Amino acid sequence: MPEVFPITARIAADEFESSRLLSKVASLVGANPEFNPSDLASNLPARRESGFFLYVQERAGRRQTSIVAEVSLRDYAERRIRPHERTLPRKVDALARGLESSSLDFSPVFLVHRPNGKAGRFLGSLFGGCRLVSDVTDAAGIRHRILHIPEEHHTSLQEVYGHIDAFYVADGHHRLEATLRIWSKSQGRSESRILCVIASDDEIRLKSYNRVVRQVTHPVWALTRLSQAFERLGDRRSLNLNRREFAVCWKGQWSYYRSLAASDCGELTDAQFWQEKIFHSIFGIYEPSTDPRIEFVEGRDAAHGVERVVRECRSSLGFVFASPRIEEVYAVADRGQFLPPHSTWFDFKPRPGLVCREHSHPHFDVQKQTFGEALR
Repeated sequence: MPEVFPITARIAADEFESSRLLSKVASLVGANPEFNPSDLASNLPARRESGFFLYVQERAGRRQTSIVAEVSLRDYAERRIRPHERTLPRKVDALARGLESSSLDFSPVFLVHRPNGKAGRFLGSLFGGCRLVSDVTDAAGIRHRILHIPEEHHTSLQEVYGHIDAFYVADGHHRLEATLRIWSKSQGRSESRILCVIASDDEIRLKSYNRVVRQVTHPVWALTRLSQAFERLGDRRSLNLNRREFAVCWKGQWSYYRSLAASDCGELTDAQFWQEKIFHSIFGIYEPSTDPRIEFVEGRDAAHGVERVVRECRSSLGFVFASPRIEEVYAVADRGQFLPPHSTWFDFKPRPGLVCREHSHPHFDVQKQTFGEALR
């Protein structure tokens, strides 16, 4: 079972401190991708805090409660923390070099776990006695609050979370792999833990990561192939899709489809099925993470994002899918398999720049300064 540990980190007190660091990083990368990390020093949040923290996110009446902590890289290496997405070596390389040279982590890995009643009741009992450290509302209208959990509760928290069988990576696969690489390379001399946010899956919403295929040479032919391979559904006014259903946008018009029979799918998850039967078979897209013809559309209102991209790019087809099921994600991760890239969108995500952890890594045969490359 994975363990959780208290952190020592800088925490932004308000929107100004949170945005200032992210803005500085963006401006430095834009001006010089090989900037010196010391340029960030004056932009770090001033407040340094230690311990465990509650992280409360709220928007439009919905609340998500998680904890901010550290987890062990050994738990990840030994699969007590389980990924569901394959990482790209070039991205891991760049991120590892950036983490080594920057000594700063301002974007926590997001982990989820199966519902645990004891953990839920424990977190609920803490609210009254926690100290508010940060209160930030972002441009999307999400309120982010960080509350310090009193030290007398730390042992109980570790015991409660110590009874959870496994954590699953929701966001931050490449960060985990990059940090694991540094730790392995150092033979245990570098940081052995990583900053994370941990939530129960009954707190989050899991949505689809939709796609637009650009440069479709014969869109009508592609739509005909879709109609032959799948059952065409009647017209709708809503994009509320059921399992094994999807919608296609072309020239501002939507058409709806579903798989012809459950047996078509076998043991494949929806995401694996769509990749094999649509993007691979019809469009010849073998590696979606690197093929320039495919664009991923994320967010809470992804259908409008798909429409916008299709409108801006002629000869393109947009795809919206039913939200994946969390149990499918768990099953894939438990088997040591992977979903296609960008198959899941977990909401709410942790806000970058809110909690910043400084660390140190011994330097090896790594060329200095590729932090900008890692951030791009």
